[in-house]
Amino acid sequence: MLNEALKKLAQVQRIDTAIQELHRKFASLDPGGKAKQRFDEAKARKEQLDHRLSEIRGEIKDLELENSRLSQKSDSEKKRLYSGGVYNAKDAEAIDREVANLAQRVAKNDDRLLELYELVEPAKLEADDAHQDFEAASRLYEEYTSRYDAIKKDYENKMSQLLGARNKAAAQCDEDLLTRYEAIRKHHHGVGIAPLHGDECGQCRSKIAHHIVADVQAGVSLQTCENCARILYWEEASEEQD
Repeated sequence: MLNEALKKLAQVQRIDTAIQELHRKFASLDPGGKAKQRFDEAKARKEQLDHRLSEIRGEIKDLELENSRLSQKSDSEKKRLYSGGVYNAKDAEAIDREVANLAQRVAKNDDRLLELYELVEPAKLEADDAHQDFEAASRLYEEYTSRYDAIKKDYENKMSQLLGARNKAAAQCDEDLLTRYEAIRKHHHGVGIAPLHGDECGQCRSKIAHHIVADVQAGVSLQTCENCARILYWEEASEEQD
């Protein structure tokens, strides 16, 4: 009777081990952190270079508009000067100074525009490269998360099956034995029962006293490994009863 009860408990252990291993494998997977990091970095670089190109183009547009305004103002001042409407030499000198000042401002803007025109193409190339890199990172992230979601779904299905099998197997166990098993496995890495392999504990490989081996084989009394404290059962006996 005891051997039969331990056989049922060993079946629970096999399922618990399978649950542990399934969870370990799934937990070891990267849920997409590395792919997400690359995606975020590519996105940040793309936005940074887009902003830089936009700033260059924006400054060019502002300077071109300002030059247009300055040129119009200069033309207006020249027209006023040469239209014969200015009779005061002092006013004429003031207009000349204003026209010269406007010309200096236009020239300064033109120098800056030349610098900016040189920056546009390299900035555009960098931005285009960043867009391509971002698109590649987006595809990789999407593909990775899609694979991970499929793996997660498979994991959840398998885990559900194992938990169902575990509940069914546990329901067939002696309640006191199951309680003791749960207490042991809680403190021993999820393993509460171990088979005897000859005169060795199948879990920690410690030598088991001959009288204890005899008791386990005969199913006379419940025995535990003196080294690892796990419940011992006679595996060969269990296999013969299958």
